[in-house]
Amino acid sequence: MNKIFILISIFVLNLQAEYENLGIFIPKRLNYVLGQDGSTPIEVKFGNKERKILWTYGDTLLGKFKGPVVTTATLDFSSLSDITSMPPNTLSMTEPINEKNIKELDVDFLKDSNQTPSQFIKYEEDENPFIKRLWANDGIQIKNTLYVYYMDIEVDSKTAGNFFIKGTGLVKAEVPSKPDINSFNFKRTRFYAEDTIIGDSAIIKGKYLFFLGRFSKSKNNIYSSMFIGRVKTKDIENIKKYEFLSNSGKWIKEPNEIIENVNGEASIVYDEYEKKFRITYLDSSLKLKQSEAIKIEDFARNLNKREIKDLIGEGKLYYSAKEIFYTKKHSYIIYMNPSIYQPIIVKSEKKIIK
Repeated sequence: MNKIFILISIFVLNLQAEYENLGIFIPKRLNYVLGQDGSTPIEVKFGNKERKILWTYGDTLLGKFKGPVVTTATLDFSSLSDITSMPPNTLSMTEPINEKNIKELDVDFLKDSNQTPSQFIKYEEDENPFIKRLWANDGIQIKNTLYVYYMDIEVDSKTAGNFFIKGTGLVKAEVPSKPDINSFNFKRTRFYAEDTIIGDSAIIKGKYLFFLGRFSKSKNNIYSSMFIGRVKTKDIENIKKYEFLSNSGKWIKEPNEIIENVNGEASIVYDEYEKKFRITYLDSSLKLKQSEAIKIEDFARNLNKREIKDLIGEGKLYYSAKEIFYTKKHSYIIYMNPSIYQPIIVKSEKKIIK
């Protein structure tokens, strides 16, 4: 009996070591916001050589909690807070992540004159914020310029909660000489990708910017077909120069499905410890998965997958799983919990994917 108990205890401890839910990501955000979508990291090197992480968000609920800050609020925030507005995108800044600070990161937001978090991708004069939403996605620093992709969203006037994805735009800003989030001044470029989401995740390797995105394979406004793309960093603003990975490992001019049934944004990193690319995503059945490749083209030739966690049993419609940090042994992943409108962070032990 004692041996059985010991074996069960060892098994449980091994499970805990492989996967750990660390709760709400950056809880100090709630000193500024009630809830928000997105949470995508962009590493930035400032003119004085300091490094920080900028975090982009989509729709952000602003207001004040009626009592103490609450991290268990449901989408009906009215009983716990007074909502004042919902900008379609916001921007915050933290220190670079490490295993010691990941649970208690201090955060600062880009704010307006009233010291309220404000959108950094601005509307143009003829755009109606009740119809158009500009949801920030991932971005990249190229020399002294910071680029951020954003989703061009049109709200469905006939069906509450429904929306249409019109395409992807791109903004850019000069990187300030020192870390000051309010010194960024983003301007929209002429870049536009119609009916396509570009920039769910973006990294630079060599002369290329590699990125993930999604399109609607069946043209039904469900953007669940993930593609892998590339463009030379010097051509980031020229949509005609963008290329996409085919199933044969060649680079073509149109988006092509590499992974099907992806639920929201995903991420791609290049793991410097393992010398591999790694894609992290949540599929439509709410399974948290990863795939690895030594060469980017290998994702097309031999797509391997590892299931990290099946989240279906938790009864929440989670979406947008992204790896935001890794160590030699662990991968740190966030995903969105829409029932509380907060990003959740989990720690997963890295394993060899066959």
